[in-house]
Amino acid sequence: MTITLKEIKEKKKVRMSFFDDSIKELIKDCKFNEPVEIKCTFILKPDKVSLNIEISGVLSANCDRCLENFTRNINITEKRDIKFEEFGEEFNISEEVFQDILLSLPMKFLCSDDCKGLCPICGQNLNFGKCNCEIKNSQEKEI
Repeated sequence: MTITLKEIKEKKKVRMSFFDDSIKELIKDCKFNEPVEIKCTFILKPDKVSLNIEISGVLSANCDRCLENFTRNINITEKRDIKFEEFGEEFNISEEVFQDILLSLPMKFLCSDDCKGLCPICGQNLNFGKCNCEIKNSQEKEI
């Protein structure tokens, strides 16, 4: 989705709301199952354009600890000023949205903050129950 500087200069303030289906898969094991809702407001200033972006959607990812798939609602709000020379004649909103989403993602995807992960010996998902493996603490001394 693009907008022109000419359109913003004519209207002084432009509001756009749309669903973007092009941002399906961001990175490995992370995707949006539904189109992302995007709301943008462009406000003309003397030498720049103020841009407010609101992004919302449902993210689907695999947990980095237990490997289970989970979904999470995301809501991102970004504000920035763009000088006319940086704005150019046309501005690609989808590219800005893609960058905002990438920058807001965590380094590790966790299904919950207290995810217990997998047993390193048998692979049991410890969120669903304990296993019978004996895990020796590396700090314990064997006698």
